[in-house]
Amino acid sequence: MYDRTKGKAEKFSAEFGADVVEELPQVPRRSEIVVTVLSDDEAVKGVVSSMLGELKGKVLLDMSTIPPSLSVELAKEAKRAGGVMFDAPVVGTSIMAEQGKLVVLLGGPAEEMRRVSPVLERLAERVIHVGGNGMGLYAKIVNNLVLGIYVAALAEA
Repeated sequence: MYDRTKGKAEKFSAEFGADVVEELPQVPRRSEIVVTVLSDDEAVKGVVSSMLGELKGKVLLDMSTIPPSLSVELAKEAKRAGGVMFDAPVVGTSIMAEQGKLVVLLGGPAEEMRRVSPVLERLAERVIHVGGNGMGLYAKIVNNLVLGIYVAALAEA
């Protein structure tokens, strides 16, 4: 495992026994599936770019909430590098995450889903494949819009 903040990686390693790598390109060298959960667009672009040379035959499962257009662009770059990318944003709260009750809105090639299903089944109660690359993120935008309307309606009530 790798974290851009070394202390976080060491803490996670101590708690869960995960091997820590020193450089990001080592992650896809040691894994068939790379899962990323990052804070913003620039972080995702930087991390994916630094792994592209090692993605041949690998799967990148990005669970970050980024613009769908960026995810589609990165998925094309991953494909040119010989890899496969999925956008897999989650719906749920931190409590739902702790209970394993998240919902993953999966965007990416249906024919490659079998490769990520075992990982996603461990992380979420439900996985919904909503279409090609970027579609998971579009679905999350719609979900957040409905949630925002609901909160506004409650506030008005």
